Amino acid sequence: MKYLLLSLLSFQFLWSQDYNPIALPNTYQSLDNPYYWANKKPHSDYWQQDVYYKIYATINEKTDIIEGQEQLIYWNNSPDTLKVVYFHLYQNAFQPGSYLDNLYHNNGQAPKYGKYESQGLGALLILLR
Repeated sequence: MKYLLLSLLSFQFLWSQDYNPIALPNTYQSLDNPYYWANKKPHSDYWQQDVYYKIYATINEKTDIIEGQEQLIYWNNSPDTLKVVYFHLYQNAFQPGSYLDNLYHNNGQAPKYGKYESQGLGALLILLR
């Protein structure tokens, strides 16, 4: 029961914040945000998923390596329970042997890879918590 109360308080806090497009964290879900989908539903059964993310990244211009971290918060607003959520990791597409690589070859095109991607070193490391 303690967790439910905490969740309800957190939910109320998110919905009670005034909308400010540059404020953190999630004021886009505010009841006074005229652009938020829940405040302008075309019909009562309409819903969309919500995703909030922050990306911190740096690029080393000498080595052409980008390092970063991403925090992603996903709200399931659908009436269904989601058992699987898919995320597209586009950086993995730019590798020899990837779906995109095969697509290029099947269409008679030669993909162009950078020095790290051509060695298979462009992959993302994903850590889920």
